[in-house]
Amino acid sequence: MTEDPLAPMPGRDSVSALTEMVKLAKDNPSMREAGDYAAKALAAIGKTAYHLTFPLRVLNYASDGVERYFEERFASELEERLQLIPEENRSLPKTYVAGPALQGLADTVDEPALRKLYLELLARAMDDREAERVHPSFTSVIAQLDPDEVIRLSALFNLGHSAVPLAEIRFAYDRGRGEHESEWPFVAIKSHVLPKLTQPDPYFEPSDVKSRPEWVDNWVRLGLVEISYTQELKPGSNNAYLWVQRSQDWAEAEISLADSVTPDVRRVVFQRGKISPSAFGLKFARTVGIVEDS
Repeated sequence: MTEDPLAPMPGRDSVSALTEMVKLAKDNPSMREAGDYAAKALAAIGKTAYHLTFPLRVLNYASDGVERYFEERFASELEERLQLIPEENRSLPKTYVAGPALQGLADTVDEPALRKLYLELLARAMDDREAERVHPSFTSVIAQLDPDEVIRLSALFNLGHSAVPLAEIRFAYDRGRGEHESEWPFVAIKSHVLPKLTQPDPYFEPSDVKSRPEWVDNWVRLGLVEISYTQELKPGSNNAYLWVQRSQDWAEAEISLADSVTPDVRRVVFQRGKISPSAFGLKFARTVGIVEDS
């Protein structure tokens, strides 16, 4: 009878057994060698046993950096996180989570901020108390984040506020009809301007980090945050938005207006809004270690 390579090995319990770890293309020596490195590294995680089938695309290029990472660092970095999991709660990760996570590790060996997220996710997937909340889409979310973007996202999520002020800076056109400023036609100059995200008090300061509105658009697209320009942080109060007119984005808009050929019909204004972590975003952030569990 043919032996099932994924079945528990006789005489070894589920904690010490190590079964077929990696399957790679047999006709590609570079892939096979890289797979061997990964298997050896995983085997070095002494008291944790699980089987993984590497997707065929994992390590699909001959990279000394990738091979060296799995050979020298992967086991110790994962074990550091597994030490926080009681031995009796360690379990086999789902292949549909572990496979993409390992692919992500292979792609981010030189990006510590992203690599940390994949390692945290993989460790959660190996904790039977947490595994159910490790959604398979989380690996895809990490893959669509920039390393610097992770730092900014982490600052937002760790600020401790349910919502943070957000602003859109605009050129507004006074048509001379006695209309209120809010009714003037406008052109958006800079969207999704955020304040400084390092102080816990409710009175925000201008950010010392360059605005990256595409990051906020990306967070919205990924379902990590919710934004609104029809609701403000504190209705009827300007205190939460005093920082906007002291921001670098505001100064740049005023310089641009001064250089305009028709500055007399335009003014720099801003629309108050707010940004909030979504329920999905909080679940993702807690699972990958962006924020600690409350």
